[in-house]
Amino acid sequence: MLRTLLEERFHLVVHTENTERSSFVLTAASGGTKLKPPPEDWESSWRGNKTGIHIQQRSSMKDFAAYLSTQLDRPVVDETGLDGVFAVKLDFAPDSLLARPEHRDDLAPSLPDALLQQLGLKLESRRRQIQTVVIDQIEKVPTAN
Repeated sequence: MLRTLLEERFHLVVHTENTERSSFVLTAASGGTKLKPPPEDWESSWRGNKTGIHIQQRSSMKDFAAYLSTQLDRPVVDETGLDGVFAVKLDFAPDSLLARPEHRDDLAPSLPDALLQQLGLKLESRRRQIQTVVIDQIEKVPTAN
């Protein structure tokens, strides 16, 4: 519905293309993952504080990789080969907190370290084909209703 609105009112024209880009690849660690299906009473939560970001969610690995992409400067591609929904509980310090030297001892681990220690997942930097949306045309002023 939103796409139709943008096409009609702003004359939006887009196409997708695959481009090779620097990305992160999410894989299972050599010892296997620590992921399990969520129990029935599993509740999702997210909170950030001075020690880091603390998340608990039900997630597929594809959706979890998409979340990780929001925390990193590059896309994250799921190559775990894991299907289904898992109980994901992760405590990590984002780069913005790690860059500040005060309270360093109180911080949660970095995201790559937390993934390995807490979930048995690895992040590796690699080049991958990433689908990208390219805007061919868009008007700055929308047409009238």
